[in-house]
Amino acid sequence: MTGQEPTHRDWIKIWIKPYLMGSIREDLTAEERGVWTDFLVLAGNSRVPGVICSNEESPMSLLRMAGMLNVNVKLVKRCLDKFLESGRVTVDDLGLIHIVNWGKYQYSDYDRVKKYRQAKKKHEREVFGEVYTPVGDDLPMAGEDETSVEPEDSAELNRLISESKKKYKKQADDAGYKVV
Repeated sequence: MTGQEPTHRDWIKIWIKPYLMGSIREDLTAEERGVWTDFLVLAGNSRVPGVICSNEESPMSLLRMAGMLNVNVKLVKRCLDKFLESGRVTVDDLGLIHIVNWGKYQYSDYDRVKKYRQAKKKHEREVFGEVYTPVGDDLPMAGEDETSVEPEDSAELNRLISESKKKYKKQADDAGYKVV
């Protein structure tokens, strides 16, 4: 597990039909389904995607889990046993709890979107350079040479600003972005 880049998610997917009509509804009580959903959230918030742990090599104690989930330890233990028995989770030699099929139901979509966002940001940096938002109209645009212009030479300053804005708009248009 070491060597994986820590990944925290902001959301998890809940598959509607399996949740409403699948074995979860038949096998688990409402209380246990709540803990199952909390397990998915813990695994999504983990440094190791799909694994409930304190860190990459340390398990999370049942007491800590119970505190985080605001339930009693007996319920967490009962649920963990039931999830193990039904094959929803596994526990490795270190005591880390793995959600079975995490990648199948969660990680693939998230990873695809993450790669797209990173590629888009990289492309924008290549086209536009570092993002620069002027505070006022008297500042040069990103990527422009900072030409020495005296404040009283407002016509020259306005010309430079106008050229800079045109250059930025052309770069955005060429890259397929709309400038607002």
